[in-house]
Amino acid sequence: LDVLLVASLLAVLLSIVSVGILGGPMMAGMAWIALALLDKKTPKPQNGDVFRGFDFFLPSFLLFLAGGVALVIVCSILSFVFCVGHLLAILISLVVHSFMILAVFLIVDRRMDALAASKALADVIKPAVLPLLGFMPGSVMEA
Repeated sequence: LDVLLVASLLAVLLSIVSVGILGGPMMAGMAWIALALLDKKTPKPQNGDVFRGFDFFLPSFLLFLAGGVALVIVCSILSFVFCVGHLLAILISLVVHSFMILAVFLIVDRRMDALAASKALADVIKPAVLPLLGFMPGSVMEA
């Protein structure tokens, strides 16, 4: 647990200092550490293992670049719609960021490229998107 805390602080710091350029690889490093902890790998992951994300630099960078550009475009368009547009932008941002984080785990665990990971994740979550957002009867929001 200490490893995740220190490594995530290091990942956030490097992502900020690099103006987001290292955001994808740092998240890939965090995914590698989380997966190693789940698999109970020996030796245990260390704080410096966050840099193993550079093994997945290109796919994780492209995933975060594409997601970031898409969010900027969509949120810019939605900002012209008073009040409701801003709320939709927040919701879309949460969904896209969650999608990118889950896709990074596929990139690291299955060594997929960004597009293949995105497609695989979309196929898995497509049937459950509306219930997850609370827009259908029987969803978590009604419980």
